[in-house]
Amino acid sequence: MCVIALLVEVEKYKSRLKIAESLIGSGRPKENNKKSLITPTSVGMTTIIAVVIFGRRFS
Repeated sequence: MCVIALLVEVEKYKSRLKIAESLIGSGRPKENNKKSLITPTSVGMTTIIAVVIFGRRFS
C-alpha cells in the first residue's frame, strides 16, 4: 500500500515539475535577432573601400 502511494506522489511531483519547467521556458525574454549596423566586418570593409578610394585620389 505504501509503495503505491509513493508512486502516486512521484507522478504528481513529475507532473508539477514539467509544468514548472514549461512556465520557466516560456517566461524567458526572446532574444532580439536584430543585427547591429556596426560590426567588425562592416568596419573592415569600410576601411578597405576608403583606402582604395582615397588612395587613388591622393596618389
